[in-house]
Amino acid sequence: MSNFSDRIRFLALALAFLFVLVFASHQGKASETKFGIGLKVGGDYVDGDWSSPRLTPMAGLALSYSPSPFFKVIGDFNYTHLKTRDDPSRLSLPPGDIKNFSTVLLPLGIGFQIDFAPLSTVSPFVSAQAGWLWWKPKYDDSWSSQIGTKYHLDSFVKTGGGLEFHLSKVTSLNVGADFQFAFTDQLDLRDSGDENDAITTIWAGMTYYLKSGNKNDFDKDGIPNELDLSPRIPEDLNMFMDHDGRPEGGVKPFQKNPVILLHKPVFKAYANHDIRVDAQIQSQNSLRVAAVLYRGLDEKQWSVSKLLTQDGTNFTAKIPAESVNKNGIEYCLVAVDSKAKNIGHSGLPQRPIRVEVIEKASTWRIVGSAVAAISWGSAVYFGIRKQKN
Repeated sequence: MSNFSDRIRFLALALAFLFVLVFASHQGKASETKFGIGLKVGGDYVDGDWSSPRLTPMAGLALSYSPSPFFKVIGDFNYTHLKTRDDPSRLSLPPGDIKNFSTVLLPLGIGFQIDFAPLSTVSPFVSAQAGWLWWKPKYDDSWSSQIGTKYHLDSFVKTGGGLEFHLSKVTSLNVGADFQFAFTDQLDLRDSGDENDAITTIWAGMTYYLKSGNKNDFDKDGIPNELDLSPRIPEDLNMFMDHDGRPEGGVKPFQKNPVILLHKPVFKAYANHDIRVDAQIQSQNSLRVAAVLYRGLDEKQWSVSKLLTQDGTNFTAKIPAESVNKNGIEYCLVAVDSKAKNIGHSGLPQRPIRVEVIEKASTWRIVGSAVAAISWGSAVYFGIRKQKN
């Protein structure tokens, strides 16, 4: 690190991150945690003393651990070269081709990420990190030998944000941008002005999640063992009879099922938020009734909400927010034809679909908004501020 004051700042940041981790550990946890590993690529652009910096490629490895659906402990290790179009004489370099000059950067960071909508297909996020930065300028062999070939070590802080696209239960596509503020003004070989060097990164990456074991769901299909007819074989989740945990191998012929009800189960929901349930219903006869039955896990009586449709095939209903509490909720969908003899269903009162309710969504979104306002505001300030010589 460059000096004593930088060490003090870095220690303060480390204590702040420790506080956030302790805070996260006391928030509502999910029944399972996730470890993630990912690769990302992008471009870096240095904001320093160069008049003509170049956008240069970046590649990195990212790791994450999720003790809560809204919170991740993250770490990454990146590799990049910083380049410029400036004349070598402005950098106190001997004559030569500026294309042969670069500053090699190896930043290693650790921090946290807050996801705003972890149950949605697309989730915005904000992140903050601190870490160590190994860097070394390169020009040519003769000049490098004059300054030495060892890496310099400094520290940095970084803020970022972006979108996570959940492609499946275990894979996601991430796109984002980071602003990294280094505690050194030497990355561009020009120690001038009253600001240290900073780096802006635009990136995209893929993440693969490894689910931890859940003793209440051996096959990790979202159906608790006590309701799962095949607790060691995961449900095929094709919308047909997905409540029982036993793969059916496809939808049964319509001729053998006068009423077919297709439904994608909701296994997770936010506390004190409405749960929307959708279904597709086909019936050889007109329907007498189509409804969703629901109750809290601490309740004995079932409530009923009618499934509504506009086209006779696609139905929807709402489980009201006041029924979605921290103890969890369970539900089932039932459709009965006009003869009252044929029934289609997804879930049954004795084998319902159980929903894990996630708490404190509003708290996390407030915290995430505050982190974004402070960190992104600081990044914009340093990005547009003109240095004083």
